[in-house]
Amino acid sequence: MGHDEKIDNIRKRITGEPALSISRIPEKTRLAFIQFADDDFCSDRGMCLKFLVDNYQGLITTGIEHIEIELSIQKERIESLGARLSKLEQPKEEEVKKKKRLG
Repeated sequence: MGHDEKIDNIRKRITGEPALSISRIPEKTRLAFIQFADDDFCSDRGMCLKFLVDNYQGLITTGIEHIEIELSIQKERIESLGARLSKLEQPKEEEVKKKKRLG
């Protein structure tokens, strides 16, 4: 941890801001994280960490993906069948209207 980071941590403890201290981070990883936070999050490391965690959680499977896929397929089939049924019923309705006009 560099001198500036130590000062930031002390300042945060004094002002009561929540802080997070992580040890045993490989140097390249730490530098990459700091660079990423500086470049993409205006040095807001908390929001950078949130972004990384949110994206990590999106990559982890919940174990029910196969069910969600099957439900999606079945929903599409039902919608397709509904559309086909509507097309089949339309001529019958028109025929009834014609018969009423003629009758």
